Amino acid sequence: MAQRLRCFSDKAEGLLPPAVVLAHGLDWDDVRLALDSGAVGYLLENRYAYLLAEALWCAARGSSILDPEIAAEQVRVAVRARADEEERTRTTERTKSAASADRLQQLSRRERQVMELLVSGRGVSDVAREMFLTDKTVRNYLSRIYVKLNARCLSEAILYWLGHLDAPSATDTPEIQT
Repeated sequence: MAQRLRCFSDKAEGLLPPAVVLAHGLDWDDVRLALDSGAVGYLLENRYAYLLAEALWCAARGSSILDPEIAAEQVRVAVRARADEEERTRTTERTKSAASADRLQQLSRRERQVMELLVSGRGVSDVAREMFLTDKTVRNYLSRIYVKLNARCLSEAILYWLGHLDAPSATDTPEIQT
């Protein structure tokens, strides 16, 4: 049944009106093909043929009616897909967090001190004064920090440091602002 619907759908070039399939038996391949081809309803003749008029009425108004077993399977598939997507997202976030942490670990003790002072709101001159360095030395530290964090500017480096931004991969080449 779904193969005929697919053929009709292909000929209609996406202009298929809402369709309801009334099938003799439950064939999951047929169900998938029908729903992928645009069917908004799928009922089994031996169980729910009496609902055909209601199914057509629902389809005409943009809603759907499915055999309960098919609807339950569609829900299970959707729940599984959502859980898989959430797991992929968690894995990606863990990987990004680990990469960012690795980047921050590359900073020397002195570079970390510079970052801590900058994050606390001090300027380059204040950092230089507190660390008994020249402004130029602090700017040199910042240049090395930018390279290690793959940051383009101070605000980006601070966001990486605070964990509000994931550091880009080492293969990304940022444009350093001058």
